[in-house]
Amino acid sequence: MKLESLPFKSFVIWEILSIFLLIILTILVFIIFRPYTFVWYTLLWTIGALAIFLCVFYCPLLYLSYKFCITDKHFILKRGVLFNKTHIIKKEQISFISITKDPLTPIINLSTLIIVAPRSKLFIPFMNHQTNIKIMKTLSNNNFDII
Repeated sequence: MKLESLPFKSFVIWEILSIFLLIILTILVFIIFRPYTFVWYTLLWTIGALAIFLCVFYCPLLYLSYKFCITDKHFILKRGVLFNKTHIIKKEQISFISITKDPLTPIINLSTLIIVAPRSKLFIPFMNHQTNIKIMKTLSNNNFDII
């Protein structure tokens, strides 16, 4: 059983999104609060600490934690930064498989795989589109049409 991981592009997207969020928060602090006050400095230091946490710790650990594997009878997904979770779904129990694309992901050839089974719904974000199609073919025994 060999666990596969997400492409490096997904890590880059998570980093860019976290930096974009931090820029928006910083702009809001500059617009809403009076400069050079205690609250202003406290919020800027908090945003700085959040930036270090997101960019240095959380995003790399999130990227490293996403692992998946397809066996003869199961689909296995391991993920989680603070609390590791392992999701195991039997192939017979899978009721729906979908591939979605965000507005910007077709440009970089990424998509999100959604696997639905009774009492569970798994999302694997920012995977290569061709890999998602291979997984979909494997899990559905080639019984689907690509639209």
